[in-house]
Amino acid sequence: MKTKILAYFLFSLGIISTVYAQNNALYINGAYMYMNGGTAPTPIYIVVNQNNPLGIVRTGGHINSENQYNYVSWITGTNTGSYVVPFGIGGIATDYIPLSFNKTNAANITLTVSTYSTNTVNT
Repeated sequence: MKTKILAYFLFSLGIISTVYAQNNALYINGAYMYMNGGTAPTPIYIVVNQNNPLGIVRTGGHINSENQYNYVSWITGTNTGSYVVPFGIGGIATDYIPLSFNKTNAANITLTVSTYSTNTVNT
């Protein structure tokens, strides 16, 4: 009996691991994600550990980092392609500010970016 259960478990585990795969590390479907509280000694990160350019998929909403120490860190590995970080300001859909990055070489890099506002003269 134990052998049958173990065999069934291993068979089920094999099917599950081959049928389902996660292509997107972050899927934003209308959410406004607020990052808050990062400081120089303790920055905060959203880490996208998916080297595919579709590691972040957005159908609506955006990421609001708005602090020098709130980062989106995307581990791109050696993949190439067009990566888009869906930044925005507040919870307003029209304030969407996508950051596009076209990676053309196969260097193993991690893209770490942030947005924050400045005064009118940008000082």
